[in-house]
Amino acid sequence: MKKISFSGIVGILILVSGSCLLIVYLQIGLRPCGWLDVLLQNSGCLRTVKHDGTRKVIFSPDKITLATVSFDDTVRLWRIDDGALLRTLSLEKPFGRMADATLSPDGTILAMASGATIELWRISNGTLSHILEGQYRTFTIAFGPGGEIIAEGDAGGTVHLWRVSDGALLHTLEPDIPNYDRQWVNSVAFSPDGTLLASADNTVRLWRVSDGTLLHTLEGHTNGVESVAFSPNGVILASAGTWDNTIRLWRVSDGGLIDILAEHTRPVVDVAFSPDGTILASGGEDGTLRLWWVLDGTLLRTLKYGGGWYGNAVSSVAFSPDGMMLATASRYGSVRLLDTQQLLRRDGSHN
Repeated sequence: MKKISFSGIVGILILVSGSCLLIVYLQIGLRPCGWLDVLLQNSGCLRTVKHDGTRKVIFSPDKITLATVSFDDTVRLWRIDDGALLRTLSLEKPFGRMADATLSPDGTILAMASGATIELWRISNGTLSHILEGQYRTFTIAFGPGGEIIAEGDAGGTVHLWRVSDGALLHTLEPDIPNYDRQWVNSVAFSPDGTLLASADNTVRLWRVSDGTLLHTLEGHTNGVESVAFSPNGVILASAGTWDNTIRLWRVSDGGLIDILAEHTRPVVDVAFSPDGTILASGGEDGTLRLWWVLDGTLLRTLKYGGGWYGNAVSSVAFSPDGMMLATASRYGSVRLLDTQQLLRRDGSHN
């Protein structure tokens, strides 16, 4: 490992180990970014940036910008090439903590949820476009693939579909169970063609977007489900269990169970498919990033980022649009960009 340079003023340390370039942004008085454990694993690290309490990472569609969403109620936009901080956005009218944030498919709008409201911001100039107002506290939001619709899951166990342009409520999706049995919605995801929506609370539900009809209820997880994601071809749905520590793969057409991935030792927090649909990435409260071969459920790679305590949880995983990079976030502040090909080469990639 060779140290290239260190700047005590701006707090930048640049290191090289083999083919891995790592740039660490240090903040005085805060713990390091967790770079050492990654570097020593030869994990294909490209860059590390610091945003305390990062809960979510999002690539822009042009792969120029990475957005990080933090428990400090801010969203920061970083230039991927050099790690420069481009903009920091925060809620105009916060109603409690920021619950979630997401980018529109074309990368022009940032949606931020707080309380029962969703603020829509223009990325180009950092100005507020308009606000959508719901009824209950919002937990999760997602844009449809065309960017015209945004889905919002709330504390009342319902999902609302809003038209982005004018804030009109299109549909309210409610499970056919008593109100007292409903749980807050942790995650929502649109199918790639925009015709279906998956929602997760204590179970997983598949809805038809056009009329809000419930098509399938996918049962099997023990209690909570934290995250759902469609494969790029829309054939498979992945769900992350918070009580049974498993990932389940479901057949979208009929809701049938395909496979159970059960290597995590604590709750699974997030899942994401690679753009070609062959690899599934998962992050968990056991402090690990895991890569899976979707075809047969083989565990390809495990990276351990810490001791497995809550603060070391891998809170978010996201592939770049071309699949060449994988971004991960941990709750004590580290955001890492990893080289996907190098990650898979270490243990042998599937062709």
